[in-house]
Amino acid sequence: LEGVLGVFQKLIASRSHDHEGFFILNTLVEFLPLNSFSKYLQTIWSLLCQRLMASRTSKYTRSFVVFCCMFICKHGVDAVAESLENVQAGLFLNILQGVFVQDAERINGKEEEKVCVVAFTKMLCEWTGLHSTETASLWTSLLTASVTLIERPTVQAAGEEEMEFEEMGYTAAFAPLHNVGKRERDPVPEVSDVRAYLAQSLGRLCNSRPGHFLPRIQQMPEQQQRALLAYCTTHGVQVC
Repeated sequence: LEGVLGVFQKLIASRSHDHEGFFILNTLVEFLPLNSFSKYLQTIWSLLCQRLMASRTSKYTRSFVVFCCMFICKHGVDAVAESLENVQAGLFLNILQGVFVQDAERINGKEEEKVCVVAFTKMLCEWTGLHSTETASLWTSLLTASVTLIERPTVQAAGEEEMEFEEMGYTAAFAPLHNVGKRERDPVPEVSDVRAYLAQSLGRLCNSRPGHFLPRIQQMPEQQQRALLAYCTTHGVQVC
């Protein structure tokens, strides 16, 4: 594993090949148990965040968000939040606000969008760090981003990095290494319908604390509120 992570470190430093470094990380978190790589997480996060601060591109940011979401889907929100907190106190919330919310619109591709919606839903409904009064605005922003991802058509993001990326024959964050083919697969097959998953998860959350989350939902833009109401109506969910 050390050798593989050494390759990741070299790839992640390159604007041309950073997506291949994320392919390694996505494969690692998808198929390996957490305890097999947990001791390397502080180093992995440090390298990723250093690159994020030093040389941030649209392609890199998109790949970073998808990796975090894949990690959350496979190992839970706490595993990601706690490992980031071990790097720097408050880092997870800062990344949610400064990267996830701001750059969710860059996510592109059916599999990537599904991974992100499922992970966003887990953060909204399972992670108590977003349930305090202090994080109410962030919770609403993350829910808005989730509905926006569901509702928009899948289109290729614009920008120099994306154009170069597509010309090389890769798709964001799930791109294959040059010498490895990839069969398209659903990374979260346990969720068949993201609209139902979001609505039902929110319903359980709201029922656990009546009146606490409804005002946050009502702070969403009208278009996203209408879409969310349609999900809830279709799937027999009432938020309160």
